[in-house]
Amino acid sequence: MKNKIGEIRPSQFVSTYGPGAIIDLPDYSIILSGIDFWSFADTKKIDEPRLRKRLRINSIRSLPTKTKSEVPTIPSLRYPTYYVCPNCRRLAPFYKFTQKTDGSIFCNNNRDNANCDNVKAFPVRYLSACTSGHLSDFPWNSFVHNKNKSCNEKNRLYLKDSAAEGKLEDVQIVECKACNTRRPLSEAFDKNQKAMPPCPGKRPWLGKNNEEQCGKEQRIILRGASNIYFPVIEGVLSIPKEAQSPVAEVLEGLSDNLSHIDTYDKLKLLYDNRVFQGLNQFPLDEIWRTMSKTKEEDETNHDDLLLPEWKVLSSDRNIKDENLFEMEPQQVTGQYEEKISHLVMVRRLREVRVIRNFTRINPAPDVTSQAFTEGNEADVGFASLSAADVDWLPGVETFGEGIFFAVNENYLREWEQRDDVKKYEKKFKEVFDLYYENRHIEPDYRPPFPGARYVMLHSLSHILIRHLCMHSGYSASSLRERIYSRKTPDKKDSMSGVLIYTASPDSEGSLGGLVELGSSEQFSDIVWAALEEAKLCSADPLCSDYEPDLHRDLNGACCHSCLLIAETSCESTNRYLDRSLLVETVSNQQLNFFN
Repeated sequence: MKNKIGEIRPSQFVSTYGPGAIIDLPDYSIILSGIDFWSFADTKKIDEPRLRKRLRINSIRSLPTKTKSEVPTIPSLRYPTYYVCPNCRRLAPFYKFTQKTDGSIFCNNNRDNANCDNVKAFPVRYLSACTSGHLSDFPWNSFVHNKNKSCNEKNRLYLKDSAAEGKLEDVQIVECKACNTRRPLSEAFDKNQKAMPPCPGKRPWLGKNNEEQCGKEQRIILRGASNIYFPVIEGVLSIPKEAQSPVAEVLEGLSDNLSHIDTYDKLKLLYDNRVFQGLNQFPLDEIWRTMSKTKEEDETNHDDLLLPEWKVLSSDRNIKDENLFEMEPQQVTGQYEEKISHLVMVRRLREVRVIRNFTRINPAPDVTSQAFTEGNEADVGFASLSAADVDWLPGVETFGEGIFFAVNENYLREWEQRDDVKKYEKKFKEVFDLYYENRHIEPDYRPPFPGARYVMLHSLSHILIRHLCMHSGYSASSLRERIYSRKTPDKKDSMSGVLIYTASPDSEGSLGGLVELGSSEQFSDIVWAALEEAKLCSADPLCSDYEPDLHRDLNGACCHSCLLIAETSCESTNRYLDRSLLVETVSNQQLNFFN
């Protein structure tokens, strides 16, 4: 389809509408093609080494942008292929109908007592999918002819509506006019009926006839259902690079040419023959030492994206990089100066977000965890964005501002050693394990248990987001969180902080309304007001009575009236929350970190 059929924002592409996602348009429904169908000749590369090393790719590419001569395009395919006429209820692939030049589909059925004259048809509401990410048209013919397989007519199907009692079997009935066979669609939803054939492994976003062996159980799913597409997104903040030595800077520029040099003798041969200009100004031994050190650093574990950010944000340094990062530490004053150790106004930041794959039916476990590394995607149902192997992934860069604060590690460890908190953490761990056991996720693929530390920091982040949006000029859905939580025995790599930020694709960033609230004069008052508000919820005592171990849930005392925020703002989809770890509540006065 060559015509422009719709628009999406770059941020939507790496969230809601990535490759393999279904997009409903006024006249038809489409599925976005895989990335190997795209042309990126005119797109720029997004430089973010940490994320490239984490994802094991060579480049991150931005989406096509508008030029003076042409509109940027992303290939897409019509999907599902089956359409239904609202007048005669004929059900058939779109190419069996009449197709207009603008791509819309019309029915001109004059069979089976139908009298349709240019009636616009629409894509059918039902598809079939499996937990490996495969997607297919619902098997209409095999479904209706389950008991009458001798019928060879495939073009006389009808999807009848009959709302006698409001039940599903009354509303949707599939009928074949050739053999007068009828079957209620409700049987496809009933697992006991075994009406769905094994999954054929189709991947329509990767082109026609692109299938792989599967055989898993297929499920009927609505075209617009929220569980038809779960993107797996990874993002990092761009932090300043450490100062490089002169020889390291030269070697970085020659990295592609020197990538095959793995011995001292090979390097000496190039050095003696002066193959690369600029390299011979340094001693050979210094060049080899620098190359060996760089290679050793490249081979280390780059899956930890948070620790380097934590070290920069908690460093108490004034940093000013006008293009990527600018932060200004503040003095914590007032009643929280002992429990909050760092406060930073992040005046400018850049976030790079990349979509790496997606799942269907069930969302993936916490893919930001180090438990998920290269090689285990297929075991947990990740679907690929491309048919061929590619060395790049699409991404988007956003610019904004934020507030970072860290909780005093010594006070936090004292709180974690309290008997009530240790008992709470033990019960929460049991619920956490049960949660993943019920979803049949093997222990090797589960994220680490976050612990009471994370639940407390996460809950604190949510009450601050709800409060900051009233003073910053941003809506709550515009603010995002980044939780830095880790406990190590020697405290060396322990983390206990929160970054609340906002970002937009505009290169000028945001307006500054959020970062100013991180000043010493205002932050303590905001924390006090947020904690005071968290003491009492409008749903109390029901809300405060909620406990993870009793209700078998990954949340404690929280609800939409006190802690829950937009899931696009939360990094854990509104899980691991409990305000009783922050303040005294109506039902619990033993767990609170803040007085």
